[in-house]
Amino acid sequence: MTLEEFQHEVISCALDSPICGISIVRQISPTFINLRVPLTLGNFVDIFYNEEAGATAFALIEKGKRIFGADNNWRMAYSPF
Repeated sequence: MTLEEFQHEVISCALDSPICGISIVRQISPTFINLRVPLTLGNFVDIFYNEEAGATAFALIEKGKRIFGADNNWRMAYSPF
């Protein structure tokens, strides 16, 4: 999946969801993108995708702290905090 395809997929999903706001691109490089999706309760999800490595990671942030994360680096790993 290309960066553009990934970004489009995240934006489309967020727009279809009643709990998500408008996605914001926080950082982009030739192989990496970081998006932030605000949620209705004031927290947000940071989403990272590395096209070259095929790596995707998600972090739920509440009051400035990561409270949950998941990634597929080696296997799908969940890390609640």
